[in-house]
Amino acid sequence: MIQWMKLEVTRACLIGVLLATTALAGCNKESSNDAQLPPESTFAAKIDSAKPDSTPLTEPIAPSGSTAEVPSVTPIEPTPTLTPESDEKITRFTSVAPDITAGKYTPSLMFYYNLGNLVTTPEDYPGSKLKGVSTMLTPIRGSVRYPDEIKNEDGAKYPVIILVHDTDTTDAKKVIKNHHQGFDYLVSDFVSQGYVVFSIDAEEINSWTEFSGSNLQSEYDKTGVARAQLVMATLDKLRFVNEKGDRDSTNSPGVLNVLKGRLDLERIGLVGHGRGGAAVANAINFNKTRLGATEGRLKAALLADASSVLKYTTEPFSELANTVSGDPAVIDDAKFKDIIKRLNISYAAGTGEAAPHNIKAALMLAPSDRKAVTGLTGMPWAVVVAGCDKAALGINTGAGNLAGGPIFDRSRFGPAEDASPHFQLFIRGANSGAYNTIQKPEPAAATVCNHPVLGPRLALNGDDQRNNARFIIGSFMRLFVGGEKAFAPYWNGQAQLPPSACPGGKGTCDERVLLTIQKDAGNTTLIQRYETPAAATVNQLGGAFSLKGFTQAVQCPMAPEGCYSWMPKLFDNLQTASDRYQLFWWDKNATITTELKGLSTAGRDYLTFRAALVHDLAIGQEILVTLTDGKGKSATVEASDFTDVLYQTPRPKGDGRPMIIDPLDMPSTMFGYKENLHMIAIPLRAFKGIDTTNLSKLELVLPKEVGRIALGEIELQNFGRFTDTIARN
Repeated sequence: MIQWMKLEVTRACLIGVLLATTALAGCNKESSNDAQLPPESTFAAKIDSAKPDSTPLTEPIAPSGSTAEVPSVTPIEPTPTLTPESDEKITRFTSVAPDITAGKYTPSLMFYYNLGNLVTTPEDYPGSKLKGVSTMLTPIRGSVRYPDEIKNEDGAKYPVIILVHDTDTTDAKKVIKNHHQGFDYLVSDFVSQGYVVFSIDAEEINSWTEFSGSNLQSEYDKTGVARAQLVMATLDKLRFVNEKGDRDSTNSPGVLNVLKGRLDLERIGLVGHGRGGAAVANAINFNKTRLGATEGRLKAALLADASSVLKYTTEPFSELANTVSGDPAVIDDAKFKDIIKRLNISYAAGTGEAAPHNIKAALMLAPSDRKAVTGLTGMPWAVVVAGCDKAALGINTGAGNLAGGPIFDRSRFGPAEDASPHFQLFIRGANSGAYNTIQKPEPAAATVCNHPVLGPRLALNGDDQRNNARFIIGSFMRLFVGGEKAFAPYWNGQAQLPPSACPGGKGTCDERVLLTIQKDAGNTTLIQRYETPAAATVNQLGGAFSLKGFTQAVQCPMAPEGCYSWMPKLFDNLQTASDRYQLFWWDKNATITTELKGLSTAGRDYLTFRAALVHDLAIGQEILVTLTDGKGKSATVEASDFTDVLYQTPRPKGDGRPMIIDPLDMPSTMFGYKENLHMIAIPLRAFKGIDTTNLSKLELVLPKEVGRIALGEIELQNFGRFTDTIARN
């Protein structure tokens, strides 16, 4: 359902704004040919509001099981908030997160393991005869590193991290065979902190592709199903190794035998990159409901098209094709069983065939999203979006390449019983390929990172990008898998990035990383979202919702295609699947108002909403946020004091930004900023002098005279920052 709101403006002026690439002039409500914008406007506007600041909080997940030297923590109970004393200064941050540094453990050498072979069920391949029975085989292999201290006879157990690499769409000749080694910069960090890290080798799955020249034409497993089955099979095998040990074909101790009884499988973390990110998304669901393979399906595939086994798989799997002969085709069962046993072939477990694993956290790094995965629940998870990505394809490749955003959009709200938080991180200037030291960076064509002026200033170099990933991935896993409380303030929006995560290892750079947090239902109060037509006039509390001063507004439902069909050039650079309002205005102080009906903020400490700027010229905006209480008292803050979302170049507030735009930051219509929806989080204490136990109204005012913005859900959330009892100011 799409709803429109049209206000007074000439169609010629609207089209002029949509097509503008160099200047904004010549349009006003009287359509005068020589009318000029106000001299204090366009890229400079005065705001008459107090300027507060912001701060952070804590809320880690308690670890399970005994492990080597990883502290336990207790989650913070939801706490009420209060309005502050008049002289209290509320800042966005209260601390700087700790650096990722080497730990006390000695990393082992890298060892290569092989745990047999797996029958998987990838999606049907274009042109294949295997429709409905597509079945491929892949080795269960990869590299492992662990703390050398694991050899001590002290009985300590070590948590486990599983890494899954991407395919390489630039590798038409398939000459690269060691992508799983491209994350050793992460592996060494984790191992030094007492983790055992398995980096899965999925090169066999990567070979199920066809290229035309250097362009990828089609691929099996573009949805990551087979890779997810490989992840789950790896965990199944590790459970066996932990209980029984590892023996090779001669019954001698295998590479992993040293890990017998030493893996803390109560604490598992998953990290997937690109197609590996899609694998992790699927694995979250497969841990609840498995998708299995069977002997019957494998035989059906061989009978349907044994040549595909020869074409898309390598030795030793081609032996299976030789079990088929005759017309009509039959399978030699004796040969078949011999090959299955000799090659240690197992089948991806189905539902009920293997117990769930204790996955404590999952992170999807620049993931692809060709399946439109949804329902990700049961653990803290995060998606990392590379802002200059051209490889992380979504369900509709024409709709954009920032696929991590829609993954977050579809699963950000969990069911009432799911107590886990969910996160999105948008890394400005990042490129998917640069996360893997073996993989080639993807081209950034038609993104602002390819802009002749902006590109060199915006794009991160490979070393800086990987150092940023070391902190993002390391801190996430060490908090939610290892229980290291020191990282909780960052993941509650209250600590800045450490210098080691920033370009050149200097200063802080939170304008580079836009963090979005969605807490569980017990720690949120939903004020408004836009799933139904009723949301155009009524919020989730039953209060009125209204828009004033907008030229056009479109309410977009939660759908795979969203509102891409509506005036495509207007919001093309917005890559989201979320329900939202898409708003365009051509006058100062367009306003969003929603009635709060006496809402109390007890147990909540932040007002949050998601937004994205999508105007080619108005790349900086301000939002004046006003809360009014039941007695008519109001408090207003500038949203830009608490977020970097409102200026699209990674530059912090200052020198008039975000209202005044530096000409050097201006892109063009050929090199637009690509955006997801991002969180703006304002501590409730920043709204001074009002009664937060009885709120009557929220207003969002856009003081700039032109712009386009997408508005997501509006909420109160508990980030655990303030622990005081309720009081009235």
